[in-house]
Amino acid sequence: MTDRSWCGSLRCSLICVGVQKMTGREQASLYEGQMGSNVLAVNPSTSSLTQMENVGNNRTPRKSEACSLTVSAGFERQVMMERGRSRRRNFFDFGVNTRKAMEHVQDSKSGSSGMPVKIVTNLFAFRSPPKWCLNQYQVTFMPDIESKRLRMALLFSHSDLLGRVRAFDGAMLFLPNKLQNQVTKVTSMMKNGQIVNIVITLTSEFPQDSPMCIQFFNITIKKLTLWPGFSTSILRYETKILLSVDVSHKVLRSETVLDFMTELYNRIGDQRFIDTCMRELVGFIVLTRYNNKTYRIDDIDWSVKPTNVFKKADGTEITYIDYYSQQYDASITDLNQPMLVSQLRSKNDVKDVAPRVAHLIPEFCFLTGLSNQARSDFRIMKDLAAETQLTPQKRQQRLHDLIDNIQRNKVARTELEGWGLRLDEQISLVGRVLPTEKIHMFEHSCQPVSPVDWSRDIRNARIIGSRPLQDWLIVFSQRNYESAGKLLACLKKVGPPMGFSVENPKMVQVNESPTSFIQALRQHIEPSTQLVNMQSKSVFIV
Repeated sequence: MTDRSWCGSLRCSLICVGVQKMTGREQASLYEGQMGSNVLAVNPSTSSLTQMENVGNNRTPRKSEACSLTVSAGFERQVMMERGRSRRRNFFDFGVNTRKAMEHVQDSKSGSSGMPVKIVTNLFAFRSPPKWCLNQYQVTFMPDIESKRLRMALLFSHSDLLGRVRAFDGAMLFLPNKLQNQVTKVTSMMKNGQIVNIVITLTSEFPQDSPMCIQFFNITIKKLTLWPGFSTSILRYETKILLSVDVSHKVLRSETVLDFMTELYNRIGDQRFIDTCMRELVGFIVLTRYNNKTYRIDDIDWSVKPTNVFKKADGTEITYIDYYSQQYDASITDLNQPMLVSQLRSKNDVKDVAPRVAHLIPEFCFLTGLSNQARSDFRIMKDLAAETQLTPQKRQQRLHDLIDNIQRNKVARTELEGWGLRLDEQISLVGRVLPTEKIHMFEHSCQPVSPVDWSRDIRNARIIGSRPLQDWLIVFSQRNYESAGKLLACLKKVGPPMGFSVENPKMVQVNESPTSFIQALRQHIEPSTQLVNMQSKSVFIV
């Protein structure tokens, strides 16, 4: 009997009530940079796994996509103009209306075969008043104020006008209630006595099922989920707006990049240090605790030190030492460490714009993921499995604890009530556990003992038909040379008994960077290529 059943179009994790044992293997999810993840710290020196404080709670929410056009949302296509951009983005209805296009489910999505089983989903109803709408205002300052913090301070000094519940991203203001006038003018005074005129202009009113409101709901709930170990998402599922909650984990090693580089230097010396360091670190995902964000190491700049000067966005120059001290109250101890280079990905996908580059201090960057040493340690993997492979009952209990904490927390409850929002019942339904299917092979048929794992039943059985794998490609980095060899050996071992012929592929070794992989694919893929396998620290694609 399977422990998971899928019913209808609810694309979510399902929890079977009353099932005593989970038959599928739950894998640890490494959410990089995602808010509210359980952090599991691996100490390589003691080979121990310890639970650490949450490192993703104070992450700054993504700015809402501001619009200059009034949008009529609901079940139709919407065109929204984003602030500061000349092109339009088309938004379509988020609803999933499969019953309109698929005749066999127009009347009902419930089947008849199999054994009924009560299922509790990880979805919770997200309620708002029937005629609720989100009011968007554009805020301008005269004279112009560059600092976002100062803008917020000047605007929020008018709490008697705006109310205590509001959201402001520096340019766009969102309120649950409409102001009396479409254009409101107020004044504020800075500490130096300068008067600042503020103009608040109503630009849009979004109904609750609009894409803008869905995005706003997600930002709001992420601000409220200040408890470790959960990922949340709000989407429209056919006729309802639902909150999806799941338990998530992040593996964070207790060593910094500087620790790793120091240990490497002491082990191999200075002759091969730079090359080895580049080979080992480029492609790694690191986490900076001062802002709880993750970055990919794309390069190491050995010519730049923390004592170097760089130019800030306002044009002023400052050293990295002073910047981190003033911005994050963090002190740099090693003044000779190089700088890690990370290319910041643009969320807007604007072409013809030079990529932004961030310089990171190795001393402040913590490695994520499991090292090879940790993976080979049975005790660590056992402790990790105990923490991440939850039974349905434990998973359900954690979900209930989260929702209960949100509803009991005064700050969270006040924030939701201020917007007219509330969390409601957990969605449950009746699913069906389908009977085991018979698998037909070339020479015989079999009825697997386990419905979720039938690899043993067909391991040495010939498949009905297959094409020989003759023209294929494995692209791998030097760090994954051994993994690529193991994959090829495994395929050549298990393929022939099943009647599947596997020839030697073209093996292409590249540097650990997306550009190198893309160039290799463009150079080696031919129209006759049957299969491409790519292996790197951050990519494994077949």
